[in-house]
Amino acid sequence: MEKILFDNNNHHHDGLNITVRNGTKWKKLNVGDAIMCCEIDGKDTDFIGNVALVYCGRLNECPQQLLEEEHDPACQTFEGLKKVLSRVYNKEFDGSEVVTMIGYYLK
Repeated sequence: MEKILFDNNNHHHDGLNITVRNGTKWKKLNVGDAIMCCEIDGKDTDFIGNVALVYCGRLNECPQQLLEEEHDPACQTFEGLKKVLSRVYNKEFDGSEVVTMIGYYLK
């Protein structure tokens, strides 16, 4: 089971959830893989799910219909996502960066 870190922000909703990560590290996930959502401090949570989709591409090309399913309401728009990613990764995002979108359903 892969552990995916979250920024101590465990807003998850019913149905499909999306999380966006900088780079391609997470493109190795496969549909059906089990994941455990962990807080940034490494503490495991009770949130366990299964991967439903993996999408790699430029940040400014992320499909809006997938952004609308982002687990964090602050990231459900392109501008909001850029702002949060800039804060989390401590660098300015301009939209040209390659990111990985992970879709998952909680068990």
